[in-house]
Amino acid sequence: MSQQYYYLVSSLPLVQLGERPTLSSEQFLEMCVGEVSEEELATLREMELVPRGGEGGSVVESAWSEWDTCIRNELVRHRAGELGVDVEGHMRDENDVFPTDRKQLEEVLAMGDPAARERALDDLRWRRLDDLETGHPFDFGALVLFRLRLLLAEKWAEQDRERGVRNLGRLIEDGLQQAGERRIAGEKQAV
Repeated sequence: MSQQYYYLVSSLPLVQLGERPTLSSEQFLEMCVGEVSEEELATLREMELVPRGGEGGSVVESAWSEWDTCIRNELVRHRAGELGVDVEGHMRDENDVFPTDRKQLEEVLAMGDPAARERALDDLRWRRLDDLETGHPFDFGALVLFRLRLLLAEKWAEQDRERGVRNLGRLIEDGLQQAGERRIAGEKQAV
């Protein structure tokens, strides 16, 4: 039987996609210091939403990586098809055993709004984390799942509509300024 982390897992707050987490990744990792082995702590620290490839630091991370690699390969195929680009060299090795998810992904890719499409992709990811939870209530896998959920929630919490509007406004102003400078330079050359 693998190591169980009853107290640590029980003390973790609920994390929901679309809501700002009450615990940051840094705080979570600090909570794990002294509670998990150095190897497990290193695994948690190194985790990102993009699969690292290979076996991963746990059964759960390996299952997550296998699934997300499949999803990312489908995204590559879709985008390459739209651009008329060969996918060779852009694909990762995968075990394509997720036909239901492939159908859901096709529905997501049909969405016209890029922000809605990205949100729907992360909703798929969130549901996959729910599926992976089975059999891992208090073991290291539960900590891996929490870390992945936290990373997804933080991704969306960092998105700030007001900052996005300001950035868009700045980009538009910069574009207009550059266009004006090119117009003036063109007029000078014509004279």
